[in-house]
Amino acid sequence: MGWKLKSMMAVNAACVLSAGVLLRAAAPAAPASKESVIQGINKLQDAMKKDGVKIDAVLGQHSPVELITNASYRAKFAGKVIPLFRDIVNQANKFSTEFPADAPMVASLKYHYLGLLQLIGDKSAGKTIAADEKSANAHTAREALMAELQVKWWNDRTNAAAQGKILDQYTAMAKAHPQSNSLAILLLGMSQGNGSADAAMSNRARSIIDKDLNGPIAQQIIQQDNQNLALKSRIGKPFSLVGREVNGKTFHLSAWKGKVVLVDFWATWCPPCRASLPHVTKLFEKYHSRGFNIVGVSNDYHRSALVNFLKANKKMVWPQLIGKNQHSWNKLSQQNDVNAIPAQFIVDKKGILRDIVVGYDPSRVTADVVALVNGRPVPPHANQ
Repeated sequence: MGWKLKSMMAVNAACVLSAGVLLRAAAPAAPASKESVIQGINKLQDAMKKDGVKIDAVLGQHSPVELITNASYRAKFAGKVIPLFRDIVNQANKFSTEFPADAPMVASLKYHYLGLLQLIGDKSAGKTIAADEKSANAHTAREALMAELQVKWWNDRTNAAAQGKILDQYTAMAKAHPQSNSLAILLLGMSQGNGSADAAMSNRARSIIDKDLNGPIAQQIIQQDNQNLALKSRIGKPFSLVGREVNGKTFHLSAWKGKVVLVDFWATWCPPCRASLPHVTKLFEKYHSRGFNIVGVSNDYHRSALVNFLKANKKMVWPQLIGKNQHSWNKLSQQNDVNAIPAQFIVDKKGILRDIVVGYDPSRVTADVVALVNGRPVPPHANQ
C-alpha cells in the first residue's frame, strides 16, 4: 500500500501530506489561517514520527509487508503495531476536527492506515471504511472506496484476473478525477510491485498514471521518470566536469584521466548522503593508491555548512565543488540531471561514465570501483 521502501508509513506520510499541501494551494482559502494549518500539519507529522520510531522498534529488520503477507509474523507482531497505526488515524481525525475545511489534506493518510489496519486484522477498521463509503461527502466516500480497493488488491495478490477488475475501477476513478493525488500515490506503489500479482498488473497500474491522471503528484511522477531516462542516457558516454572547489580553485575532471573516479553528488543536510560517507571514505583509503579518486559536488545551500562539516570530518580529503554564493542545489547537479541525492557517478580510466547509483547502495558502488580499478568492466546490476 506504500512505496517500495522499508518504512511504508514514513514514505506514505510524506507523500500524502505533500499532496495535501499541493491540493490546498489550488483550493479556495480556508477559514483557518495558513499559519495555524501549517502548525497542525507539523504537529501531525511529529506525532507520526514518534509512532514511526516505535513501529520500527517493533518490526526490527523485517518489512512491514510481512504483516500483510505472513500469517505467523502477523500473529506475533500485529497486536503491537495496531495501536500505533490506530494512533495515526486518531491524529488525522483530530486534525480534521480542528481544521474541517482542510480535512481533505489528510483524508488519504487516514484511509491508508485504516486499510493497513484491516489487512493486519483490525476488524473495526474495515467497518469504518465500509460505513464511510456511504458518506454524503463525495471526497470521503471516494477515499474510503480507494482504501477498500487496496485491501482487495493485497488480498488478491496471487490472482491477476481479480486485480485486473480492481484496476478497471481505478481507471474509472482516474478518468472521473484526473487531479487526484491520492490515486496517483496508490497507483505508484502498485506499479512498483507492492502487492501485484505479476508484472503486467504493475505495468497497468503505472499506465493509468501516465494516461488518465494529470494532478500535481502524477506530473511529478512522470517528470521524475523523464529525468531518470535522461540520467541513464549518460551512461557509456564521455563525462566531463568543471567546477569551483570549496577553496576557490578550479577543478577539471579531465586532469584525472587514467584514474577511476567516483563523482559524489551530495549535501551535508542529506541523511543518506552522510550515511554513505564512512563507506566512501573506506573505498578511498583502500583504493586511492591504486588509481581511485573521489570528487564531491555539494548541494549545500550555504558554503559555511560544507566548510564546517569538512573541518569535523578530516578524512574527507578529496576535492569538494560548490558554487560561488550558492543558495540552492549546485548548478552542476542540474546540468547532469541529478534530482535525488546521493547520486554517485562512476567514471572509468578513459573518462567514460560507466554507472550511476542513486541512493545509498554501497555494495553496488564497491563492485563498480573494484572492477574498474582491476581493469574489468562494470558488472551488471539488477536495477540497471
